[in-house]
Amino acid sequence: MTRIALQFLESAWPDATPHTVRERLRQACDILPVESVLLGWDLPPALEEAVAAEANRQGAALYRWHPLLASDSGTPLPSEWQTSGQTGAPIPGFLNLPEFTFICPNKPAAQEWIQQRIDKAAQRGIYQGIFFDRMRWPSPAEHLGEYFGCFCPYCQTLAIRSGLDLEPIRRYLHQSLADGAGAQRLIRALFAPQNETGPLEGFFRFRTACITRTVAACAQQSRASGLAVGLDCFSPGLARMVGQDLASLGQHCDWMKLMTYPRTFGPAGIPYELHSLAGWLGENYGLSKPDGLQFVIDSSRLQPGQPSTLQQEISDGKSITAAPIFAGLALVEMEKVNEASDEQVQADLLSCKASNPDGLALSWDLWLIPPRRLELTAKIFFP
Repeated sequence: MTRIALQFLESAWPDATPHTVRERLRQACDILPVESVLLGWDLPPALEEAVAAEANRQGAALYRWHPLLASDSGTPLPSEWQTSGQTGAPIPGFLNLPEFTFICPNKPAAQEWIQQRIDKAAQRGIYQGIFFDRMRWPSPAEHLGEYFGCFCPYCQTLAIRSGLDLEPIRRYLHQSLADGAGAQRLIRALFAPQNETGPLEGFFRFRTACITRTVAACAQQSRASGLAVGLDCFSPGLARMVGQDLASLGQHCDWMKLMTYPRTFGPAGIPYELHSLAGWLGENYGLSKPDGLQFVIDSSRLQPGQPSTLQQEISDGKSITAAPIFAGLALVEMEKVNEASDEQVQADLLSCKASNPDGLALSWDLWLIPPRRLELTAKIFFP
């Protein structure tokens, strides 16, 4: 049977009360055989406890939905912790939101904070697992010239110790950005190796090693507290550009969710990431919007808005890692972010089913998912 995880309460919505959140979760569990509830961060204790009580009543494991390398308190983290681009400037977060402003996992002060936050979550005593989100480098899609990092002093020191000098990489990026052909070469490298012995490949390996090492340490810490571990990962076709090696990450979790969102215009959404790259290419190198987008689509081999992409990416994920794969299904209704029709959602669900995932992670907040879409999911996966 397909396993079901629900992401719940990314935020304390204005009409969320202990009673309403329990009722919303109870309704979902009446429709689907929910195995685990992934509860958001920075919530009032009363909401946490209400969801914990209902999850326990339903026999579902409660996971802490935990932004690993970004703020989980709604307030900005120290600016000196931020990742640095090749110009040395801090890389800003999506819309400057603290929860999307990434810190460098190689900075000692940040590492201490990361450990403290995991301990704090474990000490709540209501969780059976922890679901790590934001466990990556910032996506460079909005500005490949400035958002591709990290080049902070700590990364430079660590890279030297591993036999990698970041200065030639910085110079290579600067030279590549001088013309459109170089920029296109960089975009292709985001999705697949172009030269296994070139300087850029060493940087990609360094980036993935840093993320894997951080996740491995955090998973070990979590398990020492008796918590199971789930990971929120980019879709396989996009994972390389944010430093996620799904094969190695899969060795440090109990299951992995793939954020294969074919219709989402927001971070990790395939349309958002590809359109952002195309926009950057057009603004800086004069390509028309259609030509730029087609180049990015050809380079990534991903088709925004197509159910077939969902099937392809889940199948690829299953071939890459031995960890159980949960398909992240964006069922929320959000204006200008995720506006799929019910017919499109049905097509996505059918394509997802054809790839035979181990589970579904209904995303990204149950509070924003209409019950009819839960019923549609049940009809297709549990006829």
